[in-house]
Amino acid sequence: IATTLNNLGIARGNLGDPREAINCYQRALASYEQVYQETHPSIASTLNNLGAAWSDLGEARQAVSFYQRALAIYEQVYQETPNHPDIASTLRNLGIAWGALGDTRQAVNFYQRALAIKEQVYQETPNHPDIASTLIGLGNAWRALDDARQAVSFYQRALAIYEQVYDADHPHRVIASRNLEEARRALGEGQRH
Repeated sequence: IATTLNNLGIARGNLGDPREAINCYQRALASYEQVYQETHPSIASTLNNLGAAWSDLGEARQAVSFYQRALAIYEQVYQETPNHPDIASTLRNLGIAWGALGDTRQAVNFYQRALAIKEQVYQETPNHPDIASTLIGLGNAWRALDDARQAVSFYQRALAIYEQVYDADHPHRVIASRNLEEARRALGEGQRH
């Protein structure tokens, strides 16, 4: 039942109804907490989903609360394998939420921790899009901190990965290229091709 509620929450979120998604996730969470111990990955996953739904509603503080709870569970569950993708994803989610709250230094901290894990997880495939998306997050955070030089560095790395995995017209590649150009303009470097 909990899994079905969680899946229903995902579907509701995909349909643009985060409030109904939250309702489904809360019901799933209550069910999971009755069945499992407090440190089960399904509980953490549902907390992450709740964080995302609250983030979709523009409630970043509420999102941070759920992401932090999820992170605590994942770190306990995966203490033998601390470089786990679920930990990295939750750290990235925290970076996004802290950025939305205007605490960009905190966002940078979470993005850097996520990047370190993702680079370990994907060391066999260093051109993985998950690495690039975290690099984009770091670039955005540094740009928000008015450090265009750092932003350019992260955007360049992300774009290099996206160029390896996506066609020229893929949205991720287009956005990365646009971000890089904007950061370069902030440095006074003008348009580059």
